[in-house]
Amino acid sequence: MAGANKGELLKVLNHYRASDNQKYHAACFLIKNMPYYGFYEGGELQKYLRYFEAHSTNIKGAQFIVDSLKKADGEFSMDMLTRKKDIGILLANKQLLLIH
Repeated sequence: MAGANKGELLKVLNHYRASDNQKYHAACFLIKNMPYYGFYEGGELQKYLRYFEAHSTNIKGAQFIVDSLKKADGEFSMDMLTRKKDIGILLANKQLLLIH
């Protein structure tokens, strides 16, 4: 499942296997569950996130924001976005700092 990212995941496991048994087991748990998680990215998503951020205190609520977006930019579809799996992008040098 990790594909080309397998080496990065192994770096994380090897680091903790040698230094801290509890963190090693935590890393195993996190990596084991990574295939079920991911995120979306794309220009359309960034546009919508900025809009929600700018209007997060709007008393009229989320539906008002969605309706405003539809008027300004047209319908939004998840098909416009790219789904990325967490397990495919973990970088050992950054992730080693996560388990404290």
